[in-house]
Amino acid sequence: MDPRNFWKLARVLLVLLFLALPVIAFAQAGSGELTGEVRDPSGALIANAKVTLTQSQTDLMYTAATTDGGVYVFSGLKPGRYSIAVETTGFKRYVQEDFNIATGERVHIDVALTIGSVSESVTVASDASPLRTESATMGQVIGTRTIAELPLNGRNFVSLAGLAAGVALPPAATPLPRLSGSRPRTNEYMYDGISVLQPEPGQIAFVPIIDAI
Repeated sequence: MDPRNFWKLARVLLVLLFLALPVIAFAQAGSGELTGEVRDPSGALIANAKVTLTQSQTDLMYTAATTDGGVYVFSGLKPGRYSIAVETTGFKRYVQEDFNIATGERVHIDVALTIGSVSESVTVASDASPLRTESATMGQVIGTRTIAELPLNGRNFVSLAGLAAGVALPPAATPLPRLSGSRPRTNEYMYDGISVLQPEPGQIAFVPIIDAI
């Protein structure tokens, strides 16, 4: 290949890569995850059980099988209401309906199957437990309606952090919040999965308008 054509092709590929990066970052940002274990009545883990996850608003379905350790995982999920169904030979079909997966959440739902025919089913109507055992991270999602209706000083999204437990908003002269008593300059701010924090003195380099959130 002519060296000049090679470098032209390399530049085109490099441009395409940079164009694709924001799409990849956006796809990862703002998503949730669901995981859990599937066990029999004795507490033993069940491998190769079929797990079907359905988004309630769109009827979009995802399928997976439990690992040899009886674990299933669904990642990159859009926020919304879901239902899950688990089935395997020798056990009744298990269904848990209408639970929520929020932005950035890792929801854990364990399933205990009952011996019987797969044509029979056990349906659970409760939401997923609010206790998150998968991570020590604590979080809270502020909904779109709340963002639009709350009177925010200067229309700055940082004020919304005050709605979460353990967050203290200092006087207006220093608008950066303290999280569980930490210093404001130790905070991290992500926008669509990308940091918008200046290293020193911990200021936000990009503040999106409320209507963009």
